[in-house]
Amino acid sequence: MSHPRVNDLFLQLWCFAVLFGYNQLQTLPENVFMNSFLPRPNDRRVIYCCGNPWFCNNDLLWFRQLLRDNLDIDIEKPGCLAVCAASPTGCPAEGTPLRYVFETIRIFW
Repeated sequence: MSHPRVNDLFLQLWCFAVLFGYNQLQTLPENVFMNSFLPRPNDRRVIYCCGNPWFCNNDLLWFRQLLRDNLDIDIEKPGCLAVCAASPTGCPAEGTPLRYVFETIRIFW
């Protein structure tokens, strides 16, 4: 019996709820939700991704942007937060919400 790859689990599948909470996930393959989670009238979209030790590096930027671009997608529930557990540079800091937007300040001399 073959097992599906994580990359292909939601490909081309219309979803309204994915429960990733408390699964020790640190990252997700880019475009794992390709053509999924498209908004539909009167439907609630949920990706509970809280309670995971997310590693907020460049590989997770796409997911964080997806969450920022789709504020109607529920990602947390009471007592379960979706935050960065670590990042390679310390920015964003541990505990930063996945949807948080941080900007690099450039100083020109």
